Amino acid sequence: MTLPNVTLHGGGPKVLDQGDPQGLMELLAAAGSHAALCDATLVAAKLTREPIVLMVPLLSAVLYERRKLLELVKETPPEPKFPRGVPTYTFDKHTRVGKAAIRELLRVNWDVRQRLAEYVPEFRAHDVAAMASFYVDAVPLLLRAAWSQSDQLYALGLQTDMGKVGTPDEGIMPILSTIREHRHHLDEIRCRLYDRGGQPQRQAELPLFRESRR
Repeated sequence: MTLPNVTLHGGGPKVLDQGDPQGLMELLAAAGSHAALCDATLVAAKLTREPIVLMVPLLSAVLYERRKLLELVKETPPEPKFPRGVPTYTFDKHTRVGKAAIRELLRVNWDVRQRLAEYVPEFRAHDVAAMASFYVDAVPLLLRAAWSQSDQLYALGLQTDMGKVGTPDEGIMPILSTIREHRHHLDEIRCRLYDRGGQPQRQAELPLFRESRR
């Protein structure tokens, strides 16, 4: 079976650019994937321009072929704040307010800075904290599909995402735990920045990490 070509940008996030997603979905539907799922996948791919979306029909086909049982698991995501009606998890690492909020958290929160300093150099701190906060309050869902390998797949994705921004494996869970512990502080900063149009207050610059006395 020959699949249509899909061209991806090189460097940075991989986003859908050229190729024939419509043809790909038609081919997958003809091969046995559910047509409604392929249609929904095509809409999602056009909206997000993320190639990972195209994996949904393939994953569905594998689960069907192996007769894997799916169940919907109800979880309790972190409770956000709602400045002007917008949930604070909206302001993640993909937004101006979200990026500015992480910079501010690193500037003013000593516990977060110290935890990051244990595992990553200063120039990695912002990206690592931004990725960790994304997993803490932007990734969790009220309902998620679970099957025999879903936890392993999630763990692999977490390890990959945290690793690509410079986090050693042993630092992933401690960093996530610290960001989760100080999530309310991050939300307060997000609210303030959103009310000011994403601009932090002008204050004297402080180093992210205190100089070692050793």
